[in-house]
Amino acid sequence: KPGDLWYLSNDPKAGLGTLDAIEIGNEWNFPAEWSKGKATLTPEEYAVFFKTCYDAIRSVSNIEIIMGGGLGGVDNAYDYIPRFLNQLDKLYESKGEFMPTDFAICFHWYMRDGGSSQSGGTRGASPEEVNAYTIGKEMDAICQEWGLEGWYNTETGWSAAADGTLDTSKNSAPIQEGLTQLESQAALMQRLTLIWGACDYCKGITYWHCKDYYDTGAFLNGGVRGPNGEPKPARDWSYEFINKWGDYYIKNFVDNGDETYEVTLYNDVEQLIVGWSNGVVVGEYTPVPKVISKVVEPPVPPQPPTPPTPTLPDVIEVKSIEIQYSEGCDPIVINVPIKLHL
Repeated sequence: KPGDLWYLSNDPKAGLGTLDAIEIGNEWNFPAEWSKGKATLTPEEYAVFFKTCYDAIRSVSNIEIIMGGGLGGVDNAYDYIPRFLNQLDKLYESKGEFMPTDFAICFHWYMRDGGSSQSGGTRGASPEEVNAYTIGKEMDAICQEWGLEGWYNTETGWSAAADGTLDTSKNSAPIQEGLTQLESQAALMQRLTLIWGACDYCKGITYWHCKDYYDTGAFLNGGVRGPNGEPKPARDWSYEFINKWGDYYIKNFVDNGDETYEVTLYNDVEQLIVGWSNGVVVGEYTPVPKVISKVVEPPVPPQPPTPPTPTLPDVIEVKSIEIQYSEGCDPIVINVPIKLHL
């Protein structure tokens, strides 16, 4: 962390082993606070920046996770990310090298009624309302086409005030039937986790922030703890969610067409259909995900491999067979070619 000796060192290997992941840059498509000139990079410019940083990191570290700097919003993702990758490929090709693929793409998206725009919208929206699963599958397609490690969302979330007053910011958690806004924030986090967990290449989601009042404006009440560190439902429900379903795999997101949704959770022992509704209660489906049905599938013990069945030809040709008999005192050998028909 800042202040540590390794942080102040000029040694390029200082601090190795202290990090699990590196994200190269931050919202490079936005005028950014980290750039004194408020610079916004084009995808082609960011490719140069990324390559310089990536090559430097790999020269001293085998850190497992390297991510492209979180693209701000997803409204331009299907243009910007392919342009970045195409330029990156050209940069490596110009050096007679193959573009590495051991990194992940990354984006930030606070879900609002403005759709996929990061800057648009006037209120928070549910992941179902803005088709979060479709966005996830499009990110899957980019990763599959380029052979990348996967994709991350390293900023998302909804705001709800810890004291129970109504948050009306553009990141406000839309209130779900039967829940407070604080509980709605927690339920939305669970639902997005299940939706993107059903995508093939999603590697992780970061809900912003850990604590309220970390930031201002629309981000003021985005924490899973209140300003004094008191846990909000978003924190407690997340622990319950992980303890209950953390060892399951997720697949098969289904939109039932009536504001109800399902995914399949499974492990070596059982398979669960977990369902929920968006906004209002619909029959047995509520805005909080719950098990709709369960199939117990005892693990199948490993079986020894079946030895291959030998195949016999229809015809075996024997080049010769010796027949010996005596005529007088001298033996005579006759070679007789034959075929055996099976």
